[in-house]
Amino acid sequence: MTVGLINRLISISLIMEMLISKPVWLDSLREFPTAPVIENLEWGVIGELLLVCILIASLILIIRPLNRYLIIVIVMSLFLLVLEDQNRLQPWVFLNSLILLCSVIYSDQKERYAITTILLILSASYFWGGLQKANFFFGTEMFPWLAEFTGQQAFLREHPIVGVLVAGIEALAGLGLMFGFSRKIAAIILLLMHVFILTALGPFGHNWNHVVWPWNICFALLLFVLSNKKDIKLWERTLFRKKYYIFFFVAVAALPSLGVLGKWDHFLSGGYYSAVIPEAIFYYHEKDRSNLPESSTDFQYFTKGTREEFVLIDQWALNHLGVPSYPEIRVKKQIGKKLCSCLDYPKKAGLRIHYKYRFTQGRFETLEFPCSSLGFITGGLE
Repeated sequence: MTVGLINRLISISLIMEMLISKPVWLDSLREFPTAPVIENLEWGVIGELLLVCILIASLILIIRPLNRYLIIVIVMSLFLLVLEDQNRLQPWVFLNSLILLCSVIYSDQKERYAITTILLILSASYFWGGLQKANFFFGTEMFPWLAEFTGQQAFLREHPIVGVLVAGIEALAGLGLMFGFSRKIAAIILLLMHVFILTALGPFGHNWNHVVWPWNICFALLLFVLSNKKDIKLWERTLFRKKYYIFFFVAVAALPSLGVLGKWDHFLSGGYYSAVIPEAIFYYHEKDRSNLPESSTDFQYFTKGTREEFVLIDQWALNHLGVPSYPEIRVKKQIGKKLCSCLDYPKKAGLRIHYKYRFTQGRFETLEFPCSSLGFITGGLE
């Protein structure tokens, strides 16, 4: 069965992604601060047991890919772990969970509905991913960097319209997946996109962000499996009478429209690699250098002429956790607050966020949040 094969691919991918990013899931391995949905939530050893449950259930799901109870265990365990730390809500966690849920909601006799919903998830994620990238910063920063292996980085930086056009092609290919007559050509275009990404980020490219390698391979295989399903129609009237299909439609097709306006989370709106994600640094007095976690050392820098130092939050997270930090300002402020609590001189420390405006060419702003504004009571030394 097609859905069984899809669940097997997702299970294998999920295992690999979680093993690559072990520190973000295991409190015993991490130094990077957590950002819980519920303040002060800490699962402790329960969190590590939840991770074991996910890995074991995913392994068994490879053998029994349509077992609903295994899928429920995986998705519920992921949900509980995300409650403890929003940095765990990576795009692949969100999308893999939704795809697995398709076979729970639809029975074996209605595999066609499950396949239709999975195609909806894929097409919407590519469509919004392309629209999110259609901005000045992607054309001048991210796309030239990704395409460095072509030797055309300088040309692409001077002609950002090329990156915007590539983003538009991804969005159109996402739309193409929705219709039987264009599904195969759209899948071919998106397969080439995955080859490009794997070349750019793989061992012969930047050798960077390893956790997305299995994700890209998995989604490329899903495209291959689903590209010949010409009889599947995502806009059948009967589908919109089913509350479950409406749930998926709202989650992956409707709500991401708010993300383009900055009203919905980047990672839930296809905003990965869009180049408009806020970036943060945490600044502090040089005498507090040794008070920060050891894993941040390689990302600490000194500002000449002052006694201020800073650590690159996002680069530290990717290196230490194996995943990017969750790119919402509320999460960065939670991280900043916890770092403030480590210091002897919190009055000289705080968070700076580099915020980019999507619809204004090249415009950005630096937002500053001293420790006192992050909800931390600044005591300590002057």
